[in-house]
Amino acid sequence: MKNMKNILGIISSQKEKSYASFYEREATEFYDEILYIDPKRVEYTIRRGENTPEIVYDGYILNNLSMVYVLSPPLGTWNHTILLVKYLLAAGCPISDTFEMLRRDGIGKAYEALASQKNVGTTCYIATSLAAGTSIIEKLAEESYPLVTKPTYGHHGKGIYKIDNAQEALHHLQQHFMDSKDFLILEKFIIYTKEWRVYVVDGDIIGSYGKSALPGSFIANLHQGAQTKPAEPMDEIYEFIKAHLPSECRQGIYGLDVGLSANGEIHVIETNRCPGWKGLQSSKINFPYEANKILFKRARQYTQEPANEKIG
Repeated sequence: MKNMKNILGIISSQKEKSYASFYEREATEFYDEILYIDPKRVEYTIRRGENTPEIVYDGYILNNLSMVYVLSPPLGTWNHTILLVKYLLAAGCPISDTFEMLRRDGIGKAYEALASQKNVGTTCYIATSLAAGTSIIEKLAEESYPLVTKPTYGHHGKGIYKIDNAQEALHHLQQHFMDSKDFLILEKFIIYTKEWRVYVVDGDIIGSYGKSALPGSFIANLHQGAQTKPAEPMDEIYEFIKAHLPSECRQGIYGLDVGLSANGEIHVIETNRCPGWKGLQSSKINFPYEANKILFKRARQYTQEPANEKIG
C-alpha cells in the first residue's frame, strides 16, 4: 500500500498569492502536496446519519487534509471561509488559526482579544458606526485627547491620524464612514520610547526587531518609512508576551507590535495576522520555514493512503 499524501490547503487571494508562495515553497519540505482553495467553490454534502459533511473542492475530499492555512481569503469570501473552517474543524482537520480569532476578524488587529487581558493593550474606543462614534466623542473629556484613528482593516500604516480634539475626531469619523462600513478604532495616543515587532507562531516566539518612526512621525511602520534596528536583549518583553498573550492568539501566525511607554509600561499595541517579515531579514531568520516547522507539529501526518483521497 502506498503512503498517503500529506496535503496542505492554503486559502489565499490571487492578490496575495506572492505572499502565500513563500509559505508554499518552504512547506514542500513537510507536505507532499499543496492545494490552493477558493472557499466559494467548495461543495458540501450533508448526509443523514453522518456526523460531518463531505467537503469537496476540485476533486479533492478536504476532510482528509493534513492542515489548512488561512492566510488572506479572496475578497467577499469571509463567510464562505468561516463555514469551511467550521466544517474542517468538525472533520478533525487542523487550522492555522483558532476559530475564535478568525470569527472575530471583522474587529481587526485582535482588539477584542486584547481587551480580555488587563494592562496589556492600550485604552481605545470602537466606533461601530457614525452615530456610535459621535456619541463616544460627545462623552469624552478634553483630557482624553490626543487620540489616534486606526481602521480595523488597516494596511501598511495607512489611515492612522493623530487627533487633538473633538472637532477633529468628528471630522475623521465622518470621512471614514462616508467611504467604509468597517469599524474605526479611536486609541489613546501614547508616546513610546521604544517599539518592536515580535513574531509568534503557535505561542512560540520566533524573533523580533526594533523599529523607530521617521523624525516628525509617530507611525513606526516599515511601509511608512520607519527604520529597523537589531532587537536589544528582549527577555522582559518576551516574558510579558508569554504571560499575557491572549489564548486566541496562542495558535496561528502573528506579528505583535509592542511598545514601551515613557512611564515604563509595556503595551501590546496590536496583533497582526499574516505579518510581513522584511524586518527579520538582517537576523537571517527564514520566517516562513520556521512557521511551517512549528505548524507541522499540529498537522495530521498520514502514513497510509486514505480511501477517496481524490475523486475521479
